[in-house]
Amino acid sequence: MPQSAVRDRVTVFVSSSKVLFMNLASDTVCAEELAARTIAMAEAYSQPVAARIIRLGWSFALRQNGKALEAEKLLAALPDARLGDTNEDEGFLSESAAVRLAAGDALEALGLADRALARFERMRLQVDPALSDLLVTRGRALLALKRPAEALEAFRVSADFWRGYDDKSHWSAEASYWLARALIETGDRATGQPMLNAMRTRLAKSPMPSHRALATLAAVSR
Repeated sequence: MPQSAVRDRVTVFVSSSKVLFMNLASDTVCAEELAARTIAMAEAYSQPVAARIIRLGWSFALRQNGKALEAEKLLAALPDARLGDTNEDEGFLSESAAVRLAAGDALEALGLADRALARFERMRLQVDPALSDLLVTRGRALLALKRPAEALEAFRVSADFWRGYDDKSHWSAEASYWLARALIETGDRATGQPMLNAMRTRLAKSPMPSHRALATLAAVSR
Protein backbone atom coordinates (compact mmCIF):
# COMPACT_ATOMS: atom_id res chain seq x y z
CA MET A 1 0.00 0.00 0.00
CA PRO A 2 1.42 3.45 -0.90
CA GLN A 3 2.62 5.54 2.02
CA SER A 4 0.09 8.26 1.17
CA ALA A 5 -2.77 5.75 1.43
CA VAL A 6 -1.52 4.56 4.82
CA ARG A 7 -1.32 8.17 5.98
CA ASP A 8 -4.87 8.87 4.80
CA ARG A 9 -6.24 5.80 6.59
CA VAL A 10 -4.57 6.89 9.81
CA THR A 11 -5.99 10.38 9.30
CA VAL A 12 -9.50 8.92 8.99
CA PHE A 13 -9.10 6.88 12.17
CA VAL A 14 -7.75 9.83 14.15
CA SER A 15 -10.39 12.19 12.76
CA SER A 16 -13.29 9.93 13.72
CA SER A 17 -12.06 9.99 17.32
CA LYS A 18 -11.45 13.74 17.22
CA VAL A 19 -15.00 14.43 16.04
CA LEU A 20 -16.33 12.56 19.08
CA PHE A 21 -13.98 14.31 21.49
CA MET A 22 -14.79 17.73 20.04
CA ASN A 23 -18.50 17.09 20.55
CA LEU A 24 -17.88 15.95 24.12
CA ALA A 25 -15.89 19.13 24.69
CA SER A 26 -18.84 21.14 23.29
CA ASP A 27 -16.76 22.33 20.31
CA THR A 28 -19.49 21.41 17.84
CA VAL A 29 -18.48 24.02 15.27
CA CYS A 30 -15.02 22.48 14.83
CA ALA A 31 -16.49 18.97 14.98
CA GLU A 32 -18.81 19.85 12.10
CA GLU A 33 -15.94 21.26 10.04
CA LEU A 34 -13.65 18.28 10.67
CA ALA A 35 -16.37 15.73 9.83
CA ALA A 36 -17.17 17.54 6.58
CA ARG A 37 -13.49 17.44 5.58
CA THR A 38 -12.87 13.77 6.33
CA ILE A 39 -16.07 11.85 5.51
CA ALA A 40 -15.24 11.52 1.79
CA MET A 41 -11.82 10.11 2.64
CA ALA A 42 -13.33 7.55 5.03
CA GLU A 43 -15.77 6.34 2.38
CA ALA A 44 -13.16 6.36 -0.37
CA TYR A 45 -10.95 4.00 1.62
CA SER A 46 -13.88 1.69 2.49
CA GLN A 47 -13.74 2.28 6.23
CA PRO A 48 -17.44 1.88 7.03
CA VAL A 49 -17.13 1.89 10.83
CA ALA A 50 -15.04 5.08 10.83
CA ALA A 51 -17.41 6.65 8.30
CA ARG A 52 -20.37 5.75 10.48
CA ILE A 53 -18.74 7.27 13.57
CA ILE A 54 -17.95 10.43 11.64
CA ARG A 55 -21.50 10.70 10.25
CA LEU A 56 -23.11 10.22 13.66
CA GLY A 57 -20.75 12.78 15.20
CA TRP A 58 -21.36 15.13 12.31
CA SER A 59 -25.11 14.80 12.76
CA PHE A 60 -24.80 15.57 16.47
CA ALA A 61 -22.73 18.66 15.71
CA LEU A 62 -25.16 19.87 13.03
CA ARG A 63 -28.10 19.36 15.37
CA GLN A 64 -26.42 21.25 18.19
CA ASN A 65 -25.52 24.03 15.76
CA GLY A 66 -29.16 24.47 14.76
CA LYS A 67 -29.00 22.60 11.45
CA ALA A 68 -31.49 19.79 12.02
CA LEU A 69 -32.54 19.49 8.37
CA GLU A 70 -28.91 19.05 7.28
CA ALA A 71 -28.47 16.38 9.95
CA GLU A 72 -31.62 14.65 8.71
CA LYS A 73 -30.25 14.44 5.16
CA LEU A 74 -26.92 13.18 6.47
CA LEU A 75 -28.51 10.31 8.41
CA ALA A 76 -30.71 9.34 5.47
CA ALA A 77 -27.61 7.92 3.76
CA LEU A 78 -26.63 5.90 6.84
CA PRO A 79 -28.10 2.39 7.00
CA ASP A 80 -29.64 1.04 10.20
CA ALA A 81 -27.14 -1.79 10.63
CA ARG A 82 -24.82 -3.05 13.35
CA LEU A 83 -21.60 -3.28 11.36
CA GLY A 84 -20.33 -5.64 14.04
CA ASP A 85 -20.54 -3.14 16.88
CA THR A 86 -23.06 -3.83 19.62
CA ASN A 87 -23.44 -0.09 20.24
CA GLU A 88 -24.10 0.91 16.65
CA ASP A 89 -27.84 0.37 16.69
CA GLU A 90 -28.30 2.45 19.82
CA GLY A 91 -26.10 5.21 18.44
CA PHE A 92 -27.90 5.38 15.12
CA LEU A 93 -31.39 5.15 16.59
CA SER A 94 -30.66 7.61 19.40
CA GLU A 95 -29.24 10.23 17.05
CA SER A 96 -32.07 9.63 14.56
CA ALA A 97 -34.61 10.22 17.34
CA ALA A 98 -32.93 13.46 18.38
CA VAL A 99 -32.76 14.66 14.77
CA ARG A 100 -36.42 13.91 14.09
CA LEU A 101 -37.37 15.75 17.29
CA ALA A 102 -35.27 18.76 16.27
CA ALA A 103 -36.95 18.66 12.86
CA GLY A 104 -40.38 18.83 14.50
CA ASP A 105 -41.59 15.23 14.17
CA ALA A 106 -42.19 14.28 17.80
CA LEU A 107 -44.21 11.15 17.04
CA GLU A 108 -41.50 9.55 14.90
CA ALA A 109 -38.86 10.69 17.39
CA LEU A 110 -40.73 8.90 20.16
CA GLY A 111 -40.90 5.68 18.14
CA LEU A 112 -37.17 5.81 17.38
CA ALA A 113 -36.33 6.57 21.00
CA ASP A 114 -38.38 3.60 22.17
CA ARG A 115 -36.60 1.33 19.66
CA ALA A 116 -33.25 2.54 20.93
CA LEU A 117 -34.24 2.09 24.56
CA ALA A 118 -35.26 -1.50 23.84
CA ARG A 119 -31.70 -2.21 22.70
CA PHE A 120 -30.06 -0.87 25.82
CA GLU A 121 -29.50 -3.30 28.65
CA ARG A 122 -30.97 -2.06 31.92
CA MET A 123 -27.65 -2.67 33.65
CA ARG A 124 -26.25 0.25 31.63
CA LEU A 125 -28.86 2.65 32.95
CA GLN A 126 -26.78 4.15 35.74
CA VAL A 127 -23.40 4.07 34.01
CA ASP A 128 -23.98 5.28 30.45
CA PRO A 129 -24.60 9.00 29.76
CA ALA A 130 -25.80 8.12 26.25
CA LEU A 131 -28.85 6.37 27.70
CA SER A 132 -29.60 9.34 29.92
CA ASP A 133 -29.47 11.62 26.87
CA LEU A 134 -31.81 9.26 25.03
CA LEU A 135 -34.30 9.50 27.88
CA VAL A 136 -34.26 13.29 27.51
CA THR A 137 -35.04 12.89 23.80
CA ARG A 138 -37.91 10.53 24.63
CA GLY A 139 -39.27 12.87 27.30
CA ARG A 140 -39.11 15.86 24.97
CA ALA A 141 -41.01 13.94 22.31
CA LEU A 142 -43.69 13.08 24.86
CA LEU A 143 -43.95 16.71 25.95
CA ALA A 144 -44.38 17.79 22.34
CA LEU A 145 -47.18 15.22 22.02
CA LYS A 146 -48.92 16.69 25.10
CA ARG A 147 -48.13 13.68 27.31
CA PRO A 148 -46.28 15.37 30.19
CA ALA A 149 -47.11 12.73 32.82
CA GLU A 150 -45.26 10.11 30.76
CA ALA A 151 -42.43 12.52 30.04
CA LEU A 152 -41.96 13.20 33.74
CA GLU A 153 -40.55 9.74 34.52
CA ALA A 154 -38.06 9.82 31.65
CA PHE A 155 -36.78 13.22 32.75
CA ARG A 156 -36.65 12.15 36.39
CA VAL A 157 -34.45 9.13 35.62
CA SER A 158 -32.14 11.25 33.47
CA ALA A 159 -31.86 14.04 36.03
CA ASP A 160 -31.18 11.56 38.84
CA PHE A 161 -28.43 9.98 36.77
CA TRP A 162 -26.68 13.28 36.10
CA ARG A 163 -26.91 14.40 39.73
CA GLY A 164 -24.91 11.34 40.69
CA TYR A 165 -22.61 11.35 37.67
CA ASP A 166 -21.66 15.02 37.15
CA ASP A 167 -24.06 17.36 38.91
CA LYS A 168 -22.22 20.55 37.87
CA SER A 169 -22.21 19.78 34.14
CA HIS A 170 -24.39 21.55 31.59
CA TRP A 171 -25.83 18.14 30.66
CA SER A 172 -27.11 17.83 34.23
CA ALA A 173 -28.66 21.29 33.92
CA GLU A 174 -30.36 20.25 30.67
CA ALA A 175 -31.92 17.14 32.22
CA SER A 176 -33.13 19.11 35.25
CA TYR A 177 -34.48 21.86 32.98
CA TRP A 178 -36.71 19.38 31.18
CA LEU A 179 -37.72 17.75 34.45
CA ALA A 180 -38.81 21.18 35.65
CA ARG A 181 -40.81 21.73 32.46
CA ALA A 182 -42.61 18.41 32.95
CA LEU A 183 -43.31 19.19 36.61
CA ILE A 184 -44.89 22.50 35.65
CA GLU A 185 -46.93 20.94 32.85
CA THR A 186 -48.26 18.27 35.21
CA GLY A 187 -49.37 20.93 37.67
CA ASP A 188 -46.47 21.04 40.15
CA ARG A 189 -45.38 24.62 39.50
CA ALA A 190 -44.24 25.10 43.10
CA THR A 191 -41.47 22.55 42.56
CA GLY A 192 -40.87 23.08 38.88
CA GLN A 193 -40.66 26.87 38.54
CA PRO A 194 -37.72 27.50 40.92
CA MET A 195 -35.87 24.56 39.33
CA LEU A 196 -36.60 25.92 35.85
CA ASN A 197 -35.31 29.38 36.74
CA ALA A 198 -32.10 27.97 38.22
CA MET A 199 -31.45 25.70 35.25
CA ARG A 200 -32.05 28.48 32.73
CA THR A 201 -29.35 30.51 34.47
CA ARG A 202 -26.92 27.58 34.25
CA LEU A 203 -27.79 26.76 30.64
CA ALA A 204 -27.17 30.36 29.59
CA LYS A 205 -23.50 29.75 30.46
CA SER A 206 -23.24 26.44 28.60
CA PRO A 207 -20.87 26.19 25.62
CA MET A 208 -23.56 24.24 23.73
CA PRO A 209 -25.70 26.42 21.39
CA SER A 210 -28.78 24.26 22.01
CA HIS A 211 -28.48 24.78 25.77
CA ARG A 212 -28.17 28.54 25.45
CA ALA A 213 -31.27 28.48 23.22
CA LEU A 214 -33.22 26.74 25.99
CA ALA A 215 -32.25 29.49 28.40
CA THR A 216 -33.94 32.08 26.19
CA LEU A 217 -37.26 30.28 25.77
CA ALA A 218 -40.32 31.98 27.18
CA ALA A 219 -41.48 30.77 30.56
CA VAL A 220 -43.90 27.84 30.58
CA SER A 221 -47.51 28.87 30.98
CA ARG A 222 -50.25 26.77 32.42
